[in-house]
Parts: sequence; C-alpha cells; structure tokens
Amino acid sequence: MNPTHPRNARPIDAAHPHDLCEADARAFEALCEAGFDCSRVPEELRARAEKCAAILGLLACGDRPECDGSLVDVTLVRVGEIRRWAEAQSMEPLDEDALEALVAAEFEPSRCVSGLRGRAARHAAMLAALDVPVDGASRESLVGATLSRVQRGIDSGESRLRLDPSAARARPNVRWGDLISVVAMLMLASAVIMPMVGAVRNYSRQVGCQAGFGGAAGAFGRYANDNREALPLASESPAGGVWRRVGDRVHSNSANFYTLVVEKYVRPVDLACPGNPYACRSTVANRIGDWARSEEVSYSYRNMFAPRDARPSWSGDVGERTIVLADRSPVFVRAITGNWFNPTANSDNHAPAWPNQGESAGQNVLYNDGSAAWLKSPVLSGGDNIWLPRSFEMAIRRLQEPTRAEPLKGVESPADRLDVFLSP
Repeated sequence: MNPTHPRNARPIDAAHPHDLCEADARAFEALCEAGFDCSRVPEELRARAEKCAAILGLLACGDRPECDGSLVDVTLVRVGEIRRWAEAQSMEPLDEDALEALVAAEFEPSRCVSGLRGRAARHAAMLAALDVPVDGASRESLVGATLSRVQRGIDSGESRLRLDPSAARARPNVRWGDLISVVAMLMLASAVIMPMVGAVRNYSRQVGCQAGFGGAAGAFGRYANDNREALPLASESPAGGVWRRVGDRVHSNSANFYTLVVEKYVRPVDLACPGNPYACRSTVANRIGDWARSEEVSYSYRNMFAPRDARPSWSGDVGERTIVLADRSPVFVRAITGNWFNPTANSDNHAPAWPNQGESAGQNVLYNDGSAAWLKSPVLSGGDNIWLPRSFEMAIRRLQEPTRAEPLKGVESPADRLDVFLSP
C-alpha cells in the first residue's frame, strides 16, 4: 500500500495539517482517473473535482518549454544511483540483531548470545571510538543540543526549498531541469535524511525513558524497604473498584504509582517519558496526589485494584518475578475514549518521529526485582498480555478476530500475582 496515495489520505488534524480529507482525496483520485476531465468524474464527486482542477490550474505556465531530454535521463540515473548507494549502507540482518543485543546487554558483548557475540564485540569496538567522558548532568543537555541542531538543519533545508508565490507569478517560465532537481532533492530528503533523524530521536527517547525507569526502580526499592516489601498504594484499591479515573485518588491506579512522588521517593519530572509530549515535568508534587489528567501519565503501573493475594511484592521470590511498570498502555489510551483497540499494539511512547514509518518498536518494562528490559511485543512468552487482565485474554483467544476487543470498563482486576495487568 502506498501511504501517499490519495485513497490513504487522513482527515485534517493537528498532526497532519496539509492532508486532504477523505472526500477530497476520492474526488482528486477520480479526477486523475478521468484524465483531468471534470465531465467524466462521477456526479457526486464532480463539484470537489472541479475545485481540485481549479487549484491545479494555478500551476499552468503556458506551453511546455523545450529542454534536452538527456538532462532528464541523467538526473533520474543519478537519483537511482544515490538511492542504491543509500540502500547499500544498511547493515545485514545479523549485524542489526547483534547491535540490538549489544544495547540490551548494556554494551557488554560478553552478555550477548554466543551466535552474536563476535559481531557485538566488533560493534562495541567501533562505538568505543566515540566514547568521551560525559557526566550525568550534561548528558541530557548534549542530547537536547544535538536534536536541536538536527532540527535547525531540517528547518533550514525546508526554507531553502520553499517557493515564493509572488516570484512564481512574476516569472512563470520554470525550467524542467530545475523542477527535476527539486524533486530529486525531496526524494533524497524523504528516503535518507528523514529516517535518520527519526532514528536519532527515537533512540534518544528510548535512552531517556530507560533512565527514568532506573529512577523508578530506585524509588520502588526505597519505598519497599520502608513498607515491608510492598508496592505503592494510595488507597484501599479493592478488587472490582473503579481504577481509571486519573485525578481521583480513591478511584485511580495511577494515584497508587504517584504515591512515590507524594512521599518524596521520586520527583514528577523523573517519571516523565521523553516520548510523551503531555508529560508533567514539574518538580513539585501535585496537591491532589495524582496526575491531573490521563495524558500526563507516561508509564502504566501494575493494577493494584485486586485481592491482596493477587498483588505482587517488590523483590519477590524467584518464581514470582513479574512486571510492575511499563511505557504507557495504548489499550488504556483508547479505552478512556470508548474506542476499540488492538490488544497486541506496542506503547505509543516510542512511536516513530515521522509519519508513515510504521508502528512503535516496543516498550520498556520494569520487573519487581529491579531489572529492566525492552519488549518488542506486549505478549510475553507464556501468552500473558501485559495490557490486559486474564479474563480479557481468554475472551480474545475465543474470538476469530484477535486484533479488536471491547473497551475496558475500568473495574477489571488481575487474576493472580502472575497475571500482569498494567494501567494508569
């Protein structure tokens, strides 16, 4: 499927202000199929098609100027060579797996699986050449400065490619060679530069998020030492009680997690994921004892609205190692609006920085023994879905279409200590 085809255009919104609405996209497609003859467009789309044709008519610049066809051929050949060169720079699948394993092993090649250890060691050697001493206080500012410089470069390139409408009207005779050069530059930007910048942004967000999980792990440990290894609770949190009213300390599971902030084990800014633009970055605890609204919550916490024997403890037994925290649940984000959801979707915290680059690659998770990991899927090896209670998981298994499920009502509970069910 071509994501730029008019049939796939999305309605106008804040994130994509220049996209056609669905009706205009259908009209434009019909106009193209009719050879730009409005009389051949179906009657129900003809009015919109005529408007599209009128806008396109503004680009008319008289008879097509004469130009050497060889210039077109040479330009297209060069574009093809550059694209082939860019594709050749990508790593082999095994090297990609080795690099990913090295990052997961905290850049210790010896901790990678034996089949990838040699490649991981070579990656580590190359990365060591980039290693410079940076203290913790300046690391965040360096990342921010780098991303700002990249964004300024992008903005500068866009401003150079922006055409002045008044100048275009004054000199309508644009050479075909110039137009082809602009198209070639745009193709290079979309095929090479944008994905690279998006990858840098996604990686910086993931690193920042991992740092936040480290701070949360320390806060969980200190709270557990003071409370007999218990996980944070803000209220009684009875099984079957409403848990999704963010901002209501008694009926909010996120308030249970926010207890770490209220009791000064961690600051709100330390629980703000870089991938959440609405995250609360204040250094002072909220007086209501919870985040003010659901959009501010960056991480999903183990649902504590459950029977006491279904609540895990911190640093539990080996047989009870379980996940207690993860990047924000996409199921909850859609459930609060009453929308259907994909139960196997990854967290939106690490979605691609640029549109049409696919879905999120995964989510960070924190276990009750203090260890963290990166999961590419919310479904664990044993079949447990970290976004859902077991009752929903069993219901979905009985469905023939497992990518849709009814919204959560906000009163569901984990089945037992090993049933991971994360929510705000």
